[in-house]
Amino acid sequence: MQANMRFSLCAALALVASTYAAPQPVNDDGFTPLKVITEANHLAKRDGHILPLFQVWDTGLSDYQMFGGIDVTVGGQTFRLLFDSAASDIWIPSASFKCYTAPVEGFEPSPENFCVNAVYHSDTLSGGIIDNLNYNETYVNGYNAFYGRAGYETVTIGGVTVKKQQIGFIDKGHWDVNTTAGCIGFAFPLYASEFFPGNDPLKDKESDRLPAINWHLNAFKEGSIAPVFSHIYDKGFFPVGHEIGKLVLGGIPDVELTTEWASSPILKVVKQDLREPLSEAALKNTPYPDYGKYKITGEGVTFTVNGKTFPALDGTGDTFFIEIDSGSVPVFAAKSVIEEIAAALDPPFKYDSKRDANSLFGPCNTILKDMTLNIGGVSLPISKDSLMYTTTDVPGPPLPSESNDECAIAFYPNYPKYDENYLFLGTRVLREFVTVYDVGKLQMRFAGRK
Repeated sequence: MQANMRFSLCAALALVASTYAAPQPVNDDGFTPLKVITEANHLAKRDGHILPLFQVWDTGLSDYQMFGGIDVTVGGQTFRLLFDSAASDIWIPSASFKCYTAPVEGFEPSPENFCVNAVYHSDTLSGGIIDNLNYNETYVNGYNAFYGRAGYETVTIGGVTVKKQQIGFIDKGHWDVNTTAGCIGFAFPLYASEFFPGNDPLKDKESDRLPAINWHLNAFKEGSIAPVFSHIYDKGFFPVGHEIGKLVLGGIPDVELTTEWASSPILKVVKQDLREPLSEAALKNTPYPDYGKYKITGEGVTFTVNGKTFPALDGTGDTFFIEIDSGSVPVFAAKSVIEEIAAALDPPFKYDSKRDANSLFGPCNTILKDMTLNIGGVSLPISKDSLMYTTTDVPGPPLPSESNDECAIAFYPNYPKYDENYLFLGTRVLREFVTVYDVGKLQMRFAGRK
């Protein structure tokens, strides 16, 4: 989930002539070697580690919502936390945590299980509480806010341990993914690490923010894993607690690929990424100070739908980019691009003036011979089940590819801030690919998968 854009939270491409065999270690110049990690070798030193992603959100509406959680052990206690590549910190609730309703709902006291499914066993941390430092994160949409202290604790994920990890230790707030106990972020610290000097959140200023080195960067620095991580997500309706994919630390999963690798450099920060510039003192101790989120250029990126190819973004300028976010579901695109996708279907999807003004509806059995997202000369397949969802609001309805009922396009128009220049990829489409975050070489890499 993005700290500044959160949510309360297409027929498949005819495969290339020869399907690629199970991936082999990749060692192209300019990239971190991508070692295939299997269940058998994931505990070997530096071979990488693989762990399950679990569904932590259940709306009862087909497979429309898919949020992945991972099990994280903090100070000997294991929590299920939202895995978010657009957040930067680990935070968990302290033993004295007090739950409130969302800020937009009055921020009134509520039962603990309204916010989280567990709290820490102690009101302190084994590595100590950091003096004169507080944790303060509020989402601009008003649905989540949490306040607390900062401290150090031992954190283990998938067999990889960082012995002194700075975490947010939350004393009060609201979290709307209450099937988890918090969040773990894998974005660069500059963007959304929410530690501030002082002990009074009311006095915090954005320009005074003091980003912390997050868990995966510490693990990379300590040599525990290669400087890369990747994930895959499954398709289908999954209840809370069901495995929905894999997170791989230090490599890639052992799955069959259907395309070559598409790659694009991770872009540096632009002014739209930060609410306010940070001080020189804050930047001095911030790793990767020129990077914030996992973004790539939109230049030359296209969609192909039923043989028709058109730009995936509509615009130019500093915000002409594609963002990748494992902690959010939707795909956001220019309204004109979504309309072009809908028009290429047979029959085309259309607006319904009596319903959601931003949604396009049509029959699930519309003809979709192929849909691809084209990056760097590689065509990445997108299935019908990711392009659209069934509108039947009952638990576990059939996927669009299996239904003769009504469907809606699962892509949404951009926020005004980004206008036409922005393509946002959440788990809705990321589940079609092996998504690789090559932090060591500052590259994003994608491949189609079975």
